[in-house]
Amino acid sequence: MPQSVEELVGYSRTVFLLCFGLTRNRADAEDLAQETYLRACRQPDRLPGGDGAKAWLCRVARNVCLDHLRRRRFERGCATPADPPEASDDPHEDLVRREQRAALFHALERLPRRFREVLVLREYSELSYEQIAQALEIELGTVMSRLHRARRKLAEALLTPEERR
Repeated sequence: MPQSVEELVGYSRTVFLLCFGLTRNRADAEDLAQETYLRACRQPDRLPGGDGAKAWLCRVARNVCLDHLRRRRFERGCATPADPPEASDDPHEDLVRREQRAALFHALERLPRRFREVLVLREYSELSYEQIAQALEIELGTVMSRLHRARRKLAEALLTPEERR
């Protein structure tokens, strides 16, 4: 149970995965995770004690990422590219992984933001439903319904044309 900003460092993997899940770019995610901690250090009086600290830090990270994405869209007029996956010894396996990853990111990108956020917070940041509700400042039931819809929409988007029949 973090009592200070220094103790929040234990959530650095969670913060990075959240930033990566929202930006889909490793370099940006690293920078945004650092920015998250800088913002947290600037407002130590707002740090909640106990279990609320992780959700609070994820809310800060989410806001940092959304600010970044808004600036990016304004500057470039397009979304940021995804990082290439790590290479293996099998070129065919690499190709399949790249195609699967691209399909997943494309499907995630097409999800409405409210669905994408709960999915990223749950799957990338591994937050509990209660922590997601705190981070997004929404009701627990809303978290559950959005997560259900997000998973359903993502699964539908990843179906091949043959599977849709």
